[in-house]
Amino acid sequence: MRKVLIIFLSALLSAGLNAQGVYTCYDFEAPRVSAPVPDDYSVFYISHYGRHGARYIYSENDYTVLNEVFSRVKLTPLGEEVYSRFKALYPLLKGHAGELSPVGEWQQRELAGRMMDDWPQLFTRCCMVKAVSSDVPRCVRSMNCFLEGLRQNGKRRRISGMVDVSLLPALKNGPVVHDNVDSLFLSRFDIKPVYERLFEDADFAEGVADPLFFVRSLYYFCAHLPSAGLIREPKMEQAFSSEQWNLLNYLEDEKFSLHGGWSRPANVARIWPLLESFIEEADAAVASGKKQVRLRFGHDNALIPFMALLRMGPFTADIFNCAYCPMAANVRWVFARNKDAVLVKVQYNESDVSPWIPWNEFRKDCLSKIAWAKQELSN
Repeated sequence: MRKVLIIFLSALLSAGLNAQGVYTCYDFEAPRVSAPVPDDYSVFYISHYGRHGARYIYSENDYTVLNEVFSRVKLTPLGEEVYSRFKALYPLLKGHAGELSPVGEWQQRELAGRMMDDWPQLFTRCCMVKAVSSDVPRCVRSMNCFLEGLRQNGKRRRISGMVDVSLLPALKNGPVVHDNVDSLFLSRFDIKPVYERLFEDADFAEGVADPLFFVRSLYYFCAHLPSAGLIREPKMEQAFSSEQWNLLNYLEDEKFSLHGGWSRPANVARIWPLLESFIEEADAAVASGKKQVRLRFGHDNALIPFMALLRMGPFTADIFNCAYCPMAANVRWVFARNKDAVLVKVQYNESDVSPWIPWNEFRKDCLSKIAWAKQELSN
């Protein structure tokens, strides 16, 4: 049944133009690479950070501006078709902005099941699972759905979840250093052709509402439909040429690269408390020797700089493809031990981004990255 659902969702999400950055849905059919546990070692601990699952569009204001402009301006034939599709879909979406969608709930349950499938030797009855979340409802719901997925196999184990106030600065978006992304957008994207395709009087339409807000809202509306469990709308996407659509995707990549990647090292450095938390809790798990799983649920604006700070995965370039941080993206440190040593490997979206490494070596490297981050932020 799980395989049927994965195939169905993959088909649903594949229609239309290319994926849209951080609004992309998790690809459960992507090939995964995972080196087996070395001989004579057994997995005893997983430390995880997961982005919330698929959500509805971020703000109701995006719906409002689209409805306002489309309803007040005479439309071209294409504009009529776009507005018609918007009106048909809007009742299904209204009032849910920012919420975890049914797709997002399913994603988290599926990821929980796959984690158990990947590491059955860890998920025994004596395994203790602790989960924390930011206080944003879609993250809390993501945590609860993941825990529901762990419970569904019927085995008794200690499982708990809570909102962790002490980690909120790291689990939430954090103090991002913003650039003026609006001016960057306007200098690169020509809004006029979009208005000319949709409206009989493009000049009048531009005066109804902020054109930049309108164009972005239309892009976000189209991009978020799969996350809401709806089929892509190629006719709506024709408001943009293929070149404009690709540029919109790139500008989103540029924005998130500025906010969370090496284009602005201070934005990477700010995430050091999350890395410190990973290390401190791993030390405790290693010392205890007990089977444990530590789960954390937050946002892309923490996960991206966290991976950049580790210098692992796809976020080490100045400008990266932020579709690599889809809805429900995740990182996990997997720990294995024998009587003499402890090893760890890092996985991003369930695939290895490091080999098995002695924990002491990896820990030392992480501490040096924390020292760099603190120095960067003090400059």
